[in-house]
Amino acid sequence: MPQRVFLSFNCDRDCARALHVAGSRGLFETCEWRGLLSRSEWAALERRGRTAMQHWIDVELSSSSATLVLIGGETCASPWVHYAIQRTRAEGRGMLGVRVHRLPDPRTGLCDYRGLNPFEINYVTGSAPPVFLNSLYPTYDWVGDAGERNVGAWIDAATARANPSPGGIRPAGLRHSATSAKTRAQPPGALNPRRRDVFSGA
Repeated sequence: MPQRVFLSFNCDRDCARALHVAGSRGLFETCEWRGLLSRSEWAALERRGRTAMQHWIDVELSSSSATLVLIGGETCASPWVHYAIQRTRAEGRGMLGVRVHRLPDPRTGLCDYRGLNPFEINYVTGSAPPVFLNSLYPTYDWVGDAGERNVGAWIDAATARANPSPGGIRPAGLRHSATSAKTRAQPPGALNPRRRDVFSGA
């Protein structure tokens, strides 16, 4: 039975890269993708508001065995990436990150810069010293680690590591005042970045 995998990424910046990953050789018969929308579909969903976005992510995740976070130049600018990570962790599903900044955007032929890894700025609730998520979930590089050939095995390994009772997540900090109103309304364990520029995009 194919793995059902939720793709979480910054749609404004990495939509074409997400399509490239989803269309990789060997994944057509082994993966069913969730969360893969075009830019226009994503924009229409965002116009419906935060509650609608969160509900859509919750529904997509409910039928997924793992979440694949595509990390580009500004992935941490997306509140929905953080929300998907939070929900995946809370539900004990498998999760992994893949850096895609060195994949050329077919629209421009250009690569992106190496952005912040969202797993590195959030930690497990009650952990002392803090246990950051990058110590619990692996991150690969699509180009450097031969993602075209290995992504299927990475997903299988992430699913096998799923934990049904993982515990909550606490943010490493919050400095963006415009973000506070959004995050206060989220469920316990909501993810909030510690950088000023986070949540500036979709």
